[in-house]
Amino acid sequence: MSLLPEQHSTTDPPTSTLLTSELIAFNDHFVEFQGACAFLCDSIIALTTAQLELDKASVHGLHMYAGQVKQRGQVLKERLQELRGKR
Repeated sequence: MSLLPEQHSTTDPPTSTLLTSELIAFNDHFVEFQGACAFLCDSIIALTTAQLELDKASVHGLHMYAGQVKQRGQVLKERLQELRGKR
């Protein structure tokens, strides 16, 4: 066992550096996702509070956007599980 620090080639950053950059990227994606969730929640609350009848295109748009938010949440969940496995 050597007391010297691990040697890494100049092309391969240390694992901790890779993991740190991946966590920073994950954080950026999560912040974006959180904004989309907040927008969707605020929109639904505003629509239900105003008690407006929505046309079919608006209802379809809400369904599509909600589906995209749910799909993005699943992608983030899978990515987080992947990052957890790298520790």
